[in-house]
Amino acid sequence: MGQIGRTVARDPIYGYDFEGYALYRSTDPGFLESWKITDADGNKTFSRPIAIFDLKDGLRGPHPIGVNGAQFQTGFDSGLRYTYTDTTVENGQTYYYAVTSFDQGYDLDFDERGISDHPDLLPIAPAECTKRIDVDVTGNIVETDVNTVVVVPNAPASGYVQPSISEIEHVSGIGSGKIEILVIDPQKITDILQYELRFTEDQGIAYGVYTFPENNVVFTNSSYLNGEDLNPIFDGIRALVYDKEELEIDLDSLRWIKGESNYRVKINPGKSYRDYAMPANYEIYFLESGADTSHITGHLLPFKIKNLMTGEYIKVRAASPRDTPYWNFGDDLYFYEYVPDLKAFKFTWIIDIIPPDTTEAIVPIEPVAGDIYFIKTSRPFAADDVFRFKPVFDSHRQKINA
Repeated sequence: MGQIGRTVARDPIYGYDFEGYALYRSTDPGFLESWKITDADGNKTFSRPIAIFDLKDGLRGPHPIGVNGAQFQTGFDSGLRYTYTDTTVENGQTYYYAVTSFDQGYDLDFDERGISDHPDLLPIAPAECTKRIDVDVTGNIVETDVNTVVVVPNAPASGYVQPSISEIEHVSGIGSGKIEILVIDPQKITDILQYELRFTEDQGIAYGVYTFPENNVVFTNSSYLNGEDLNPIFDGIRALVYDKEELEIDLDSLRWIKGESNYRVKINPGKSYRDYAMPANYEIYFLESGADTSHITGHLLPFKIKNLMTGEYIKVRAASPRDTPYWNFGDDLYFYEYVPDLKAFKFTWIIDIIPPDTTEAIVPIEPVAGDIYFIKTSRPFAADDVFRFKPVFDSHRQKINA
């Protein structure tokens, strides 16, 4: 439903000025229920949609150019989506839906803000396409336009359980982004097929979906990596991919997984001080003093650090004063690891272990033997990342379809 083709329509004056879609719902074919936004004189001017999906372009909220005091709602920089589930309907009630496209309108600063490529045009409020349903004198539907549809929801058959997607298995690779599989049309889903989502790097990062183990192509060469709702629907489902922008420490994941310490691990962002960003997760195991020694400097360390990807403890160089044999909290720690691709040891990450913020009324609790701290990296997908999934049906559903 909807005029997706309008996204490429060109206005002869304002150029390619598509902005978004508005979704309307009503229990009358004239959409009078949504026709409620009034101007300064109390005249109904705009309809109120139940959802808006607009471009992430900086144009958001009420449009700066009004119509006699009424301003068109341009959205919230939500990004475009092409599916919507209405969960507030009543079974047996007839509903009329419309999806309309609307443009950006224009204001004098749109060129400066990067919203429009055209400077010094006449300010104008957004234009919206029509939503029309024709009925005869008895109220029967005669015709709907391409933007509208009539729906009567009903309860599913007794015992029906909607199919779901199995837990998505990360078969290979170390990318830490998110894969989401949406159920769009439950009636078209089959439990016969299993699928793999595979990444490639032939011309930039991309991915495709294939049946497994048959290896039949479902779609390929998708570069939608930010959760865009644009991949094709196949067998009633759609795949969304959320990639990580770059290899870095995931600051939200830093935490103590064992112990009561409130000390913090601070990540040194200075890339000039390291040779290589290692795509791995780590755990810091606090032990007795002297459990390990600093690489090169020989300072005594009260912990060991394990690379969880390799399962091996790494070398650590402490930037502690030479006149002391011990590492102290606050002294930089340089991870020194073997990099298989380079066939050499390189400095990777740099961290500090420091007390809690002194501006807060918190009593510092130092880590003790037995405490464990977890460090995770955010890793973009690469060509070796493969995910596997399949639809899952409840036994009741299988009996109904038998």
